[in-house]
Amino acid sequence: MNRFPLFGVALAALIAAGCSGPAVGETDIAKPTHFHFQDVNDALGYNCGTLDCHGQPGRNLRIWSKYGMRITDGRHVPGGRADTSGAEADLTYRSVVGLEPGIMSQVVQDKGKHPERLTMIRKARGTEAHKGLKRMSAGDPLDVCITSWLAGNVAYNSCKAAESPPPPP
Repeated sequence: MNRFPLFGVALAALIAAGCSGPAVGETDIAKPTHFHFQDVNDALGYNCGTLDCHGQPGRNLRIWSKYGMRITDGRHVPGGRADTSGAEADLTYRSVVGLEPGIMSQVVQDKGKHPERLTMIRKARGTEAHKGLKRMSAGDPLDVCITSWLAGNVAYNSCKAAESPPPPP
């Protein structure tokens, strides 16, 4: 009796099982909306995306914006000559949602409840060590901008307020 045909069938079954793709649910990662992320990106860029912070390639969270890292030619003119491009906002979006995809998915599925599960929120709020110190407080414009995005309903006015300097006292 020739054992090779049986071996070939077993080998083919192993290969097919190994190439069957991801397990059920592995690709079901919920992400915050990409629609109108530009507003969120502008607020992030202004507050966190300067060249000495997340607007440089050495960070896990990288923010491309007119305030820091650009994709055009790698140079930056302080104050920005051109608005942040859609391609730059896309890169920031991928950077943000790729940091902690499992936790991000949970926060998005929970409609933004308990966003402090995300390291990015804890660090920005100053509840976890952050070289950039505290960048926002719960309920302030930057916080509302980001958390409303996580909840699926971007608060555009908060995003615009977070992208401008506070009024003088």
